[in-house]
Amino acid sequence: TYQLAIERLGPACGVKPLDPRHCIAIEDTPAGIRSAKSAGLGVVAVTNSCPATDLAGADKVIGSLLELNFQAMVGLAQARGQEQR
Repeated sequence: TYQLAIERLGPACGVKPLDPRHCIAIEDTPAGIRSAKSAGLGVVAVTNSCPATDLAGADKVIGSLLELNFQAMVGLAQARGQEQR
């Protein structure tokens, strides 16, 4: 589903092709994290459904969406970009 979303969002945003390394998924389960990671996305996991220990595969684990803001998302995307260099 993430690969399909990337394929469809790119043209809708005027970016062909959209690079999944520049995208971040918000997930709350290990299966969701695996799905997003396998599509090449960064992942922020929220401890809604599972404890933080089960969400360790994410790039960042938070307790609430209130902890997430635009600046934090930009920081995560920039950190991912530096890792890929």
